Amino acid sequence: FQEGAKAIFSKNMLLMRKTNDFIRMQDVLFVGIYLVITLIMGLGFSFYCYMLIFWMFSMIQNSDFMRDMKNYQIYLIPDAPLKKLWYVMLPTIFKTFLVLLIAIVSAYILMQPDFKEALQYFVMLSGYAFLFLATTVLSLRILKSRNNVMMENMLRMLLMILAAIPSTGVLIYMISQNTLTTAMMNSITIYNLLINFVLSGIILYGCR
Repeated sequence: FQEGAKAIFSKNMLLMRKTNDFIRMQDVLFVGIYLVITLIMGLGFSFYCYMLIFWMFSMIQNSDFMRDMKNYQIYLIPDAPLKKLWYVMLPTIFKTFLVLLIAIVSAYILMQPDFKEALQYFVMLSGYAFLFLATTVLSLRILKSRNNVMMENMLRMLLMILAAIPSTGVLIYMISQNTLTTAMMNSITIYNLLINFVLSGIILYGCR
């Protein structure tokens, strides 16, 4: 059991071990339903990956780190604010990436897309996961109290849309100009990941 800001992470990992809550059945069920619908309707691997974005939005919204952010005792720990924020988020990051990896691997086995395509989508979804976490923290920072759940959800969605505009705009422009090639898609994936990580870092640093 570590000390300082790391104690937050140690406490949450211990709780998840004792309650068997590291992977919730609700998340596995949602991911499984998306996969079954995609297979039955023949919508393809890409559609399934974009459906996972909706799952991530819902999962992060109901994650445990939201409860920790309301716990005043966290603010009394004598450590750097940014470190405390990071260790509050870290268990949720682990959970999100683990379920995301299971979802992508399952879809890859059943649909057998190109390996590079599967890897690209995993990287892209990873960037969006960080962005969703960062905008959730920002929405809590702005609203302070979480009394109005509807207003909080609207604000979080608006922040996510605004943060996703740069990378989405480049993709739409490429499609409209009929200049989208495999090489450009690879470049857009990397560009998208960089933008999302940079924006997430800026948001989290500002919310420390």
